[in-house]
Amino acid sequence: MSAQALDRNFIAFNISSQDKFQKNQNAQSLSEVSHIGKIWDKHRANTDKVLYYYAKAEEHYFQQYAWRMKICSELLKFQLVPDESEGILQLKLSDARFCRVRHCPVCQWRRSLMWKARAYKILPQVVTDYPKHLWLFVTLTVKNCPIKELRESLDSINKAFKRFTELKAWPAKGWVKSTEVTKGKDGVSAHPHLHILAMVPPSYFSHGYLSHAKWVTLWQQCLRIDYQPVVHTSAMSGDKPLRVYAKHHNPSLLIPEILKYQVKESDLVGDREWFLELTRQLHKSRAIAVGGILRQYMRELEERNQDLIDESEETDEVDGESLFFRWQRKLQRFNIIKSQNRLGKIAMTDPKPIRTVRRGRIFPDIQWSEEKKSQWKAQQEAFYQSGKVIFDRVKPELIKTHYNWYMAVEPESGDYFIDTDELAAINKSRQHHPNTPVFIFRINETGIAGTI
Repeated sequence: MSAQALDRNFIAFNISSQDKFQKNQNAQSLSEVSHIGKIWDKHRANTDKVLYYYAKAEEHYFQQYAWRMKICSELLKFQLVPDESEGILQLKLSDARFCRVRHCPVCQWRRSLMWKARAYKILPQVVTDYPKHLWLFVTLTVKNCPIKELRESLDSINKAFKRFTELKAWPAKGWVKSTEVTKGKDGVSAHPHLHILAMVPPSYFSHGYLSHAKWVTLWQQCLRIDYQPVVHTSAMSGDKPLRVYAKHHNPSLLIPEILKYQVKESDLVGDREWFLELTRQLHKSRAIAVGGILRQYMRELEERNQDLIDESEETDEVDGESLFFRWQRKLQRFNIIKSQNRLGKIAMTDPKPIRTVRRGRIFPDIQWSEEKKSQWKAQQEAFYQSGKVIFDRVKPELIKTHYNWYMAVEPESGDYFIDTDELAAINKSRQHHPNTPVFIFRINETGIAGTI
């Protein structure tokens, strides 16, 4: 399989020459150019749903997420790249602006593609260095928990996994761990679990082999619980023994399952309150972790997971030709707006739209008058000043002992709550003052909490 085939920046374009491309410029949407366009449309449409949830939330930082997601991937630029082996042209994503909000459907999808692309490039070297080692896929679970207790459950799971890897019976010499959270069947709980891609020595099936019952016993012991947890030690398809896949010596078979989304997209858009609490619970948690001898190869899965366009491949453009697609919110699809060659000539493929009065950026049906905008700004300033009085009063003492901690101030009561984590401070305030807005300060010289 070619490197380009593994790089999802590339989209196969069903034409065999540039002449045919010129004739096909009457196509209006990305989905008409390639079936991948429908995938772009689906993820971007779901992004609109998620940003609506954030925009309607009371927390200021959720509204910041909504603003960022509003402009996420609104404009896509693709280069035309020849694939001589297939005799076709491909579209390679060359430029786009991503919001990088953790639960943005577009960014979650792109992040998963980048993780997979990097793993596919790295794993052949691992297999070359350790040709006789085998590869296992293991899923470790616990009972469902209330969504508001998800963070506590994840902390417990991660500590248990650390204890597991420290046991003498732990078989893996290297591993990739991904955390996934799905919505419980009851529609209100959360089901956290771990997917593990483990590299074990050649002698695993003859010496040190763990039966399914042993996996369950050890995982229960590490969790320190009084029930038997569910453990899967089967390959990703679930219909063949693990031994069959392990003997292929090909970990690439398991990459699509191990390096996928942290939360299913259907769960992101399903229930607003569940999703907002999920965001709070997963704040600053880690989705991917690498350990053992694999860490030296795959550390970049942890360090560089925000690069959502892979520029590592050098490609030959077709006369510098580029295509641009813009997200049309009403039509729920990416429409082509222009093509441009390296001489700077632009061919518009649709007529220039008549400019309409710009309305609300997130909600087209919302338009504020200048008077209302001024009123809102005045209210925000008054809210800030009322909180700043409380902050300035306690800052001299707290800055000595809690430097750079976050402070959530509830001006009406005069109460404040501090924590090293911003969301934790907000949650403390919410417990005492439900449905009451707070202002966030940072306990330092400026008091500025920074941007999200």
